[in-house]
Amino acid sequence: MSNVPRHGRTLGWYLLLVFVIGQTVLWVSSMTRDAAAAPEQAWSIVARTLVVPVALTLAGYLAMLLIYRRTLLRNRVLRRNPGMAILCTTQVTEPAARLVAHLRDDADADRAYSDAEFATWRFTVVDADADMVFYDGSTAPHDVLRIPWTDVVDAQLSDVVMGPRSFRGITLSFSRDGRVFEFPLLPVGSGPAGAFPIGRRRVNELKALLRARARIEAPEFTSRGTPN
Repeated sequence: MSNVPRHGRTLGWYLLLVFVIGQTVLWVSSMTRDAAAAPEQAWSIVARTLVVPVALTLAGYLAMLLIYRRTLLRNRVLRRNPGMAILCTTQVTEPAARLVAHLRDDADADRAYSDAEFATWRFTVVDADADMVFYDGSTAPHDVLRIPWTDVVDAQLSDVVMGPRSFRGITLSFSRDGRVFEFPLLPVGSGPAGAFPIGRRRVNELKALLRARARIEAPEFTSRGTPN
């Protein structure tokens, strides 16, 4: 079952929010005018109250759909595969790009996935039976990183840096060739077209899901609250 949100519900909330804000601003503005305004002026206020916020919201949402069209198409294709379950969509930060390029021994991947060049680039993380798989592409998704669940060492909450800001994310630790690597997951999927990082509650749920899928047991605590 996919954890990627349905974007229609978030669109509805954003339409309502912008409509209420626009209506309030224009209503306050109209109250400062002459109470004996002509009928055509009243119609103008009503038209702007209804049309302008909705038009701006729809235009912004369509722009988001175009920007993130690649990811949306890829997720749509992956959902059709009965042997896969989408865990999340993660922003490709600079450390994540360099790690993928290093593990693939591919200098071109380093340049292609660098968030310095593509701020909207992201991977879709999928549970594919024995493996956790990171997918790129659009209508023909291809895997860029495959991690057996048995190699996942830990999944912990962390602050993931993207540009000048940091967001609540997850540091995924996994072993390969006797070394432990850390992949910074910055789950996105909230807001119009799933463009923004998800909330703290959903990040916590994703962390718990990853730990359960990798069969990572929570540390036991003594009566004093220290791990054994």
